[in-house]
Amino acid sequence: MDYQQLWGVHPWAQVSYNQSISVDNNASISRGKDGSWGDVTLGADMPLGSHLAAWATLSQADNVPSGENTLYLMGVSANF
Repeated sequence: MDYQQLWGVHPWAQVSYNQSISVDNNASISRGKDGSWGDVTLGADMPLGSHLAAWATLSQADNVPSGENTLYLMGVSANF
């Protein structure tokens, strides 16, 4: 894909499914009753200069104990 047609924006996607082999009900990192969860993330990054880039992601997960299953993130990254 020619990213110049997208004004330098590099889109990406990630899909993951995680299954716990064993679930410790006393552990604070337990992800729900069955110990498994899925996640779909879409994102894009765009260079702003030779050492600076902006990025954004949208993540949708299931079986999260907090009930907050949508996450939006935006940021700027730099390398020196």
